[in-house]
Amino acid sequence: MNKQVENVSAALQDEKQKFYDINSDDFFNYVTEPIIITDSFGLIEYLNNYSASFSVKLSLNVNIFEIFPNFNECDLLNDNGIIKENNQFETTFKEDGFTKKYLLVKIIKLKKKKFLFFLTDITQKKMVEKVHKDFVSNVSHELRSPLTSLIGFLEVLRSEKEIPHDMRNRFLSIMDEESKRMNRLVDDLLTLSRVEVEENNQNFVSISIIPLIQQVIDSLKIKCVQKNIRIKQVTQITDNFINRRVMGISDEIVTVFVNLIENAIKYGFEDTDINIKFSEPKINLLKIEISNSGEFISERHLSRLTERFYRIDKARSRAVGGTGLGLAIVKHILLRHKSEFDISSTIKGVNTFSVIFKTI
Repeated sequence: MNKQVENVSAALQDEKQKFYDINSDDFFNYVTEPIIITDSFGLIEYLNNYSASFSVKLSLNVNIFEIFPNFNECDLLNDNGIIKENNQFETTFKEDGFTKKYLLVKIIKLKKKKFLFFLTDITQKKMVEKVHKDFVSNVSHELRSPLTSLIGFLEVLRSEKEIPHDMRNRFLSIMDEESKRMNRLVDDLLTLSRVEVEENNQNFVSISIIPLIQQVIDSLKIKCVQKNIRIKQVTQITDNFINRRVMGISDEIVTVFVNLIENAIKYGFEDTDINIKFSEPKINLLKIEISNSGEFISERHLSRLTERFYRIDKARSRAVGGTGLGLAIVKHILLRHKSEFDISSTIKGVNTFSVIFKTI
């Protein structure tokens, strides 16, 4: 969009005609961002066609500083109350009086003491920047904690020559767990990065999904032993289900169900069942539901569970080996496969992860 601003600026500098003639008017109306022309005090005299669809109501013969009060904080006027030449700045405004939006404003001086305001909504850009900043901050924090622990124990082992054997073994055991925790985090970060980078690279093939899920179930049964959790398929697997196929990448679909079933094991109560149900809500749709018995998850948490590093209970998540990235990975893979994903929880603590695939 900055390129578009530069193009407009260059075109205006080259034009030797009045800003109100028909050619300039047509040119401005091709631009898919609001263009406003004011007098030297900010009174709006011209709006291009796109201005009508802007999220803030723009009107002729109204001062732009009344529409955007934040402009007054951007040092745009000189001592005589006249707009300064060639400004560019970022500011905020409230859409519908509530939603905070970000705006890039480019001001260009025209002939006859007129000024052009080129407005670009950069809210999405700012949101992406915030997500990136938060992500980097979270990664740094998640890696710093086990690293600090490892460094601390290494210093003790190096400096203390006579450490009791059982204490040394305990230190080594903790160091082993912390190194494994970092390894899991790095693996999940790499998986998430790969899924995002290859989001539009859809080299899909036809996959028989039920046998794939059954393989995942078999591979994870060993993890259920310690908590005496049983994985049960509550739907009778008929040939109709076996023959259901989807377009996708088998390794990524395996990743989805490994994460979901492992999640159900980690956060399920001991001596309970994980139920896996298959159904066909509509023609050419296959729904897989994975339910466990655990803590009730309130609505305010449900809506955020697929955010990177979001945890309801951080201490418990780390204790069971969670990285805070598993459900984010699931969400991105399923979005790539154009599949639906939902999480629900009942007051009795029955938590269900639902996936709906389009079948072929």
